Amino acid sequence: MMGSKEKPQGKRNIPVKIRWMRRADIDDVVSIEEACHFDYPWSRQEFVVCLRRRGCINVVAERNKETVGYLVYAMTEDPDTEEKKLDVLNFAVAPKKQRRSIGTQMADKLKEKMHQNHATSIEFLVHAENLGAQLFLKSQGFLAIELIEDYVDEAMEEEEEVYVMQYRLKHQFRIKNRISKYWDV
Repeated sequence: MMGSKEKPQGKRNIPVKIRWMRRADIDDVVSIEEACHFDYPWSRQEFVVCLRRRGCINVVAERNKETVGYLVYAMTEDPDTEEKKLDVLNFAVAPKKQRRSIGTQMADKLKEKMHQNHATSIEFLVHAENLGAQLFLKSQGFLAIELIEDYVDEAMEEEEEVYVMQYRLKHQFRIKNRISKYWDV
């Protein structure tokens, strides 16, 4: 049985180039989205809209001219505290390329952008059933800070439970509650 820090046998880390997404990448990105079998996959049109939308940042991870992952996020500002944060809207690695550090490289790039833009946090919404994403984010230093029991957006037919997973520098974590205590390192 494999421990949580062991890597799968026969697979190696793949260094990737992370670059801006172009319209020509949309077909590859949609193929990855479909291969991941998400409950509520984005359509081609949703990716195109994000590519055009001001304030929406779209990047792809590329290896030997093959798109192997993508990341879509936006910078927002809390009107009360005026703190900037990066909200991840969509993030995936091609299933056949997972567990080879591609997601880690994209998460590291996101953390770099957080610092460059003077943002205080990065946030993901993760469905409660998506244990793989929760464990990946935990390995990247994210904590579950909130459970939204009745989350719904325009793509969903019914309410679902989602976790708000947040990355901050260790000294910035201020939230302690019944959810975050299970994710503390």
